[in-house]
Amino acid sequence: MSSVSAELDRVVGWSGFGIDQVTLKGHRFTPDGDVFDALGLDKARSVLSFDFAAARRAVEELSWVERASITRVYPDQMIVEITERVPYALWQHGKDLLIVDREGRVLSAAERHTAPSGLVQIAGEGAAKEASALMALLSAHADLSGALQQAERVAGRRWRLHLVDGNQIELPATGEATALADLKAWPDFAAVLAAGHSVIDVRTSGRIAVRTLVKEAGTDVEPRSIRELIMRAG
Repeated sequence: MSSVSAELDRVVGWSGFGIDQVTLKGHRFTPDGDVFDALGLDKARSVLSFDFAAARRAVEELSWVERASITRVYPDQMIVEITERVPYALWQHGKDLLIVDREGRVLSAAERHTAPSGLVQIAGEGAAKEASALMALLSAHADLSGALQQAERVAGRRWRLHLVDGNQIELPATGEATALADLKAWPDFAAVLAAGHSVIDVRTSGRIAVRTLVKEAGTDVEPRSIRELIMRAG
């Protein structure tokens, strides 16, 4: 039967119903070669033997592809239209730099200088899955979200916010919204931010602790004690 099917496939191809032209549409980040490999055109050379449903599923398994459609244009053409996932964050995961979508799905590896612009910068174990929830929380605090340099997931439980002015905010594992509201209501909050290079710790309910980061040769070094801070400051 397989030899009969192969012969029939050749006859259909000779009759003008082969697959001679494939047009790809809608993709930006998905390489053409990955799409053609997923289509498996080398296994079928006519519309008779080509499994359109299986090919569509294979294309949709590619990391960047959210959905795909395949349309036959008789006698010998095929149009593949792709809707890609939207890149959301740039995730520093160990030594790897990865592009992820809003749901935390890894789309591809990245180089910082060639990655899409405007992505949320995140780091730490579990950060990809929790980033969208954090940004939704920060949407009510435009001054913080606008100053956010990187959100670091600590021990897979809580967030440390690195701000562009060198400040850090240590958030609790639960009750982040309340902690941020208390922080914004603190009269000295703006002054501490303006001073820069401080660690603002709101992990304990009803209490705000501030530690100073000492700037040394372009690197922020957190003092281990008040004595060390005094000694460094002279």
